[in-house]
Amino acid sequence: NIENLREAVPLENRRNARLSKANTSGFKGAVWHKGRWQASIRTKDKRIYLGRYDSPEDAHNAYKVAARKYHGEFARFD
Repeated sequence: NIENLREAVPLENRRNARLSKANTSGFKGAVWHKGRWQASIRTKDKRIYLGRYDSPEDAHNAYKVAARKYHGEFARFD
């Protein structure tokens, strides 16, 4: 239905992408790096480092906070 669509530029659509099939953590924004889970988020022009965590869930939670801040209504967590 056309009524259910919202206007978005390609960048906003990419922010709303599903979890990649290549993802090994099971959580968006969480990657294993040097013995700990690292969180980061990509904005329009740069990648922002969000810290290193003991669990992928903690890294994902940091990602979710940043996604709400930087991606707004286009944030997607799965």
